[in-house]
Amino acid sequence: MPLSNSTLGALAGYVTVTGRWWYYYNTTIGLPVSWATVQIYDLEPDGHIYPVGNPFLTDVNGYFNSGSIPNNNDPDGGYGLDIVVGVYATSSIASVVNSTGYYYYNLTTTVWANSPDGTLNVGDLVTRYDERGAWWIYSYDFGLTRGWDYLSSTVGYNTPHVTAV
Repeated sequence: MPLSNSTLGALAGYVTVTGRWWYYYNTTIGLPVSWATVQIYDLEPDGHIYPVGNPFLTDVNGYFNSGSIPNNNDPDGGYGLDIVVGVYATSSIASVVNSTGYYYYNLTTTVWANSPDGTLNVGDLVTRYDERGAWWIYSYDFGLTRGWDYLSSTVGYNTPHVTAV
């Protein structure tokens, strides 16, 4: 019988990254980044980040849980991944892209170096203030994902994926 993600996260050699993403509604109020794609990255000595594990979604309150990711030795000589967390304004139901077609996203500026095995709670993460418009459009509070949910669950409409530029 295969082991569950929660069991693997407790085993040596695996890390589970948890936290919560927020976006700015205005200068004083933050709202959860709901149903957005999160990707965990490993920062390598060459300065590049490389995806580890599979992308997954935040929940309606912005919380995320990566599930178990192999916590491999790094070429930098330390044990454990050097974690960077990214969030993207996209999912299977909606996407917000800029004028060149790239998803709006945010990466953490903090790097959790040589992450130990087990659960790494990175706490509350906030998207960039200057990109709040993209998150308003994407959001479950006012935007595309709220409209998709309403049409799908209330009126039973088979809503296709929507992209906003």
